[in-house]
Amino acid sequence: MYLVLENGEVFKGEPAGAPGESLGELVFTTSMTGYQEVITDPSYAGQIVVMTAAVVGAYPPAPGAEQAPVAHLAGFVVREATEELRRYLRSMGVVAIEVAETRELVKTVRDEGAMRAGIFESLDGALERVRAHPRLEDLPLLDGVSVSAPILVSDGEPLVGVYDAGVKAGIVRELVRRGFGVVLYPPQEPPETLLRDGVRAVLLSNGPGNPLLAESLIKAARSLAGQVPLFGICFGHQILAAAFGARVYKMKFGHRGANHPVLELESKRVLITAQNHGFAVDERGLPPGMEVTHLSLFDGTVEGLRMPGVFHSVQFHPEASPGPWDALGFFGWLEKGEN
Repeated sequence: MYLVLENGEVFKGEPAGAPGESLGELVFTTSMTGYQEVITDPSYAGQIVVMTAAVVGAYPPAPGAEQAPVAHLAGFVVREATEELRRYLRSMGVVAIEVAETRELVKTVRDEGAMRAGIFESLDGALERVRAHPRLEDLPLLDGVSVSAPILVSDGEPLVGVYDAGVKAGIVRELVRRGFGVVLYPPQEPPETLLRDGVRAVLLSNGPGNPLLAESLIKAARSLAGQVPLFGICFGHQILAAAFGARVYKMKFGHRGANHPVLELESKRVLITAQNHGFAVDERGLPPGMEVTHLSLFDGTVEGLRMPGVFHSVQFHPEASPGPWDALGFFGWLEKGEN
């Protein structure tokens, strides 16, 4: 089996998951644990994920760790897979490859940026297929990861409407734990439906791909502004920023892992956060009234925004899944309706 990169590099390896071939954008995550969460995170749709941990699958799958009922990523790359992991990947239908040079792979992505790649059983025509594959930023991915109709997850007060762009189970779990009523809505759901249903706040969720392609969510955010408090996580953070005049751009290789330090500007606290994103908000030229609340201590990129009276959002994952719980305070903003 072979892993073929857009730049022409080829890595030979052994099958580690379900049979077949796959194409996608090659990215890496520095998470040392949480392979179930990574494999089932809808935000990885369209991507082949390289794990930087030397051995993956040293512990058995844990009940309730999945972030979606099915795996959405395009493929999985590890240096060494345990038999436990191999069985899990086969059960989830994930095409995977075991290669010795994961360190070299990560260095390539850091130097050249996220790029198209493919996992193949043969090299015949492989590079041509990789280079013909659409780039991630051009792919509409939301229909494959979101609900198709509104779903009531839990009764409670206040009622929170979640625009589902591929929401992780961990986010829904944190809302339910706090007693919120939760309704999931597809990205195309008219804002009028949410208001008619009596939601008291709207959360725009995480999700895969290019936020600028999610025109229905951008329009919905503008329509709901001032009527209910708006909140965003990751993809939803980018949607809110774009909706109200900030520039969103594709990063060279993104942030993916469970050990990203973030500075909370108001309190001067440092939060160790879980992250999974390849797009970010440009701090330069933010529109009047939009302020930065958090910054990455890795590269200084925007990790949180607030527009008083309109929205509050974060680029990182406050629910972790996997990762530390330093940032659970985000859900406190929702409880208070603070934006």
